[in-house]
Amino acid sequence: MAPQPFPAHPHVEKVSQPAKDWHLLKTVRCNVLVSGGRDWVEQVLVDLSPCFGAVYWWTQDMVLPKPNTVTTLAIRDVDSLSASQQRELALWLEQSTSARVVSMTTVRLFDLMAAGLFNDVLYYRLNTWLVDEDQSAALGHGECSDHDVPEPTAIANRAFGFYLARGCANGHDLDDWLQAERELGVMTHNP
Repeated sequence: MAPQPFPAHPHVEKVSQPAKDWHLLKTVRCNVLVSGGRDWVEQVLVDLSPCFGAVYWWTQDMVLPKPNTVTTLAIRDVDSLSASQQRELALWLEQSTSARVVSMTTVRLFDLMAAGLFNDVLYYRLNTWLVDEDQSAALGHGECSDHDVPEPTAIANRAFGFYLARGCANGHDLDDWLQAERELGVMTHNP
């Protein structure tokens, strides 16, 4: 299957997001998890498509492409992957050093992971950048202020994801925390 652009959904308004966040996706090659209602998720993909380049759409009935042969792998309904498909995708991510994964879900993937129904290492690998409909609405239609700082729990969860993705190797807790702060856009201030 050849790479295809994200399809447009004209019945959904353009999704409003902070411009300071969108431009980073052009310069930072990270995995993106898009979570929300079906139409909202589809429109986010349209809005972000200039950031992703050529897209390879992977479905559960297909074999994953060889690692490093695609630049952007897109997966709809990532929440419905079987346990073996989750393990296969996690292994593919370990082997593919140049690909970005854009995954979509209409259910809260964190809740599935917390219930043991979704691979935790894969969740944190896919969730490098979370675009969530509820969080987007909470930002007031793309308006950001200095008060839009992630809770310490969000930073801890992201840092823990790095720990898990590294195979639970100890000794990198400060690096993980600082990386989580950078990815979540937290400005640390020295007293």
